[in-house]
Amino acid sequence: MSKEKTEDRIMFDISWKTQILSSAMVGGFFGFYHYILSQSEIWTFFYFGISTGLLSMGLWQAARLVFRLTDKRFPWFEKPYRRIIVSLVSGVAFTYMVVFIADFGLPYAMDPLFGIDSRTLTDQPSMTLATFFLDGAISVFIFQFYLTLINLFSYFRDLRIRRDKDIAQTVEKYFETLIENIHDVIQVIGASGELLYCSSSIKGLTGYTADEVRKLGSGFALIHPENRSRVVQEFETKVKEGFDTYSTRYEILTREGTIRHIETKVINASSNPKLKGYIAINSDITDRLLAEERTRHQKELYRLLTDMSTRFLGTDLEHAVKQMLEEIGRFAEVDRSYVYLLNEAKNHWDCLHEWRSEAASLIASNFYQAGIPVETSSWLFGQVQGNAVINFENTEQIPAEGEDFKAICKADQTKSVLLIPMLRHGKIYGFMGFDSVQNHKIWKEEDVSTLQICSEILISSMLRREAEQRTERSLSVNKAIVDSTSEGILLTDLDDNILYYNQNFKDMWLFTDEMLKERKKSIALQHAIRNVENADEVFQIISTSEENVNHRIRLVAYLKNKRVLEGISQPQIIDGKVVGRVWSNRDITERVNAEKEEIEKGIAQAQFESLKNQVNPHFLFNSLNVLSSLVHIDPNLSEKFIDQLARSYRYLLEQKDNELVLLKTEMDFVQAFTFLLKIRFEEKLQVQIHLSDQVMQYYVAPLTLQLLIENAVKHNIISAETPLKIEIFNEGDEYLIVRNNLQRREQQLPSTGVGLRNIRSRYKLLTARPTEFYTENSSYIARIPLLKTMQS
Repeated sequence: MSKEKTEDRIMFDISWKTQILSSAMVGGFFGFYHYILSQSEIWTFFYFGISTGLLSMGLWQAARLVFRLTDKRFPWFEKPYRRIIVSLVSGVAFTYMVVFIADFGLPYAMDPLFGIDSRTLTDQPSMTLATFFLDGAISVFIFQFYLTLINLFSYFRDLRIRRDKDIAQTVEKYFETLIENIHDVIQVIGASGELLYCSSSIKGLTGYTADEVRKLGSGFALIHPENRSRVVQEFETKVKEGFDTYSTRYEILTREGTIRHIETKVINASSNPKLKGYIAINSDITDRLLAEERTRHQKELYRLLTDMSTRFLGTDLEHAVKQMLEEIGRFAEVDRSYVYLLNEAKNHWDCLHEWRSEAASLIASNFYQAGIPVETSSWLFGQVQGNAVINFENTEQIPAEGEDFKAICKADQTKSVLLIPMLRHGKIYGFMGFDSVQNHKIWKEEDVSTLQICSEILISSMLRREAEQRTERSLSVNKAIVDSTSEGILLTDLDDNILYYNQNFKDMWLFTDEMLKERKKSIALQHAIRNVENADEVFQIISTSEENVNHRIRLVAYLKNKRVLEGISQPQIIDGKVVGRVWSNRDITERVNAEKEEIEKGIAQAQFESLKNQVNPHFLFNSLNVLSSLVHIDPNLSEKFIDQLARSYRYLLEQKDNELVLLKTEMDFVQAFTFLLKIRFEEKLQVQIHLSDQVMQYYVAPLTLQLLIENAVKHNIISAETPLKIEIFNEGDEYLIVRNNLQRREQQLPSTGVGLRNIRSRYKLLTARPTEFYTENSSYIARIPLLKTMQS
């Protein structure tokens, strides 16, 4: 029962018990009033109570009748004034009708019942005209009271109903506007599948308007025929079982004939009296599915490339090619995939391998295994040579100039073809091909790019195999040479791996099989360094080789068993790239001992040469000559000159027997020595000294710098236009560098080279680090080892 009917029942269909009770109460009041007023017998109470109660009930029913008549014809919010007038007029008429019945009809009915004449109650006639109108006026008031109550209740009811309708219309309009403007398509489908409603957004999805779709009748009319029966059956099953919501996917056909993918959520709204159907919310998921497919496709391509790269590194080339062609063929859904290589004579394409699907296996191929002569496919050769991808969805589209290649495709019943050239630095290696013999194949651009990467992987693998074969052939020869040499050979890569070593290397460095079983250079070094006396120096040199892979390294290791090993390491370079290091080790114990003995025997001669340099008469003569001229020019400067000359010769005499001297002390002597030279050469000679405070506490052999400066002065041009520049600086805390610009004299002074040999000989006794003299660009450089202690 509706809410409005329920309210009408409350207003008009009050139970008869309630009406009788209310009328009895009214009648009881008036009966009691007459009984008290007339002080009559008790039956007067019942007489007037019953008559008044019946009158009250009659007036209530009259008010009901008038309300029903006016409520239908004169609604409050449309014709309120007419309703009031009609209610008053009809109310008066109905009231007097009731009063007439009450005044004239009731006495005749009730007098016999009580056995009285009602006129005796008031000592008046039963009815007069004045009495009739007086009773009518009072009854009209009572009637209008009843009618007013009913109308007030009705007015507020109508006001609330109207407000509820306005709200419902507003909400309905809002949701209708919302539904019409959302991207998803909203439909209401009946239990039998008929379309009850369709939002206007259907046009953007299918090209059909909502009216056109509604005329189709069925809610399933646009579903693709291949999906329709499944979707209809699913809907009917769900309706029978009863459900709240369920989702399904299917394809639809648009007006243009294209296919869109739809995801539908169905909501059970059959219990809603305004809908009485099932709401279908249809979302277009075509773009999402395409994106998911692209992502899946790209992931699969990436997996194929990763597996392919790993396989080419870990297995032989032919097996890797077979697996690659099969995987790509199945993934790309083609019928044939193959690799053809150009032979050495460049006159024939040889088939390396060809994979075929089951369908393609039933079709004979004229070129499988036999390959293709270049002369019968000149257009193909030109395309591959130009690194052009050959891609035809339909081989009939091959241009006229490629008629020879078109004939090859036709002979193999090829409908679609894709060929990827295999080139590297202009050299043709071959091509990868993919054929379809059943359907026409459209290749995506990213797939073609991936296949080009595959061709690069294949070319790299072929080149690596060729290099490995050459290396194996070379190693087979070199291994015999390496094993027969007296040197200890070690081959390492840049990742700390030991690739090869011969027995001599193992014996020289006192290795056991256990020490080398890990085949790691760092582990082997840890074992070897324990047997070396100058371990820190050797370790530092080896560490330098790891930091500077392009540099040549030399080290001398003094083993605790009194053997001396010399190690020379060169970078191993393949195709212009450093791939490792080759270590050549030799036992130089006998040579070192012989050199040491020779040095010790010649130490006296070295000291003699040093002493001779200390008191060089030529230097003394030049100094005195300068002094004799200076005395007459600048007495003060000549006095300083004599002081510096005395300091220089005092140092020569004091240090002639010392093996080492502090660098600071040596530099004090150099300052005095260069002062004497600058008095002679003035600005033609420039000496620059840049030494850190730390290295000033290190040691050098006495007179080293004096010999080097004197050597530079002796062999180079010194003039105002081209001054001789001598720089003295330290290279870290390992070496002292003396560098001068190289400007050789046209006529060299006689030289025996004794000075430099003297320096080399003395430093060999002091350190294993080499003393170096060399020319670099336009400079002459001397590298002198710095000694940190007197025992170095």
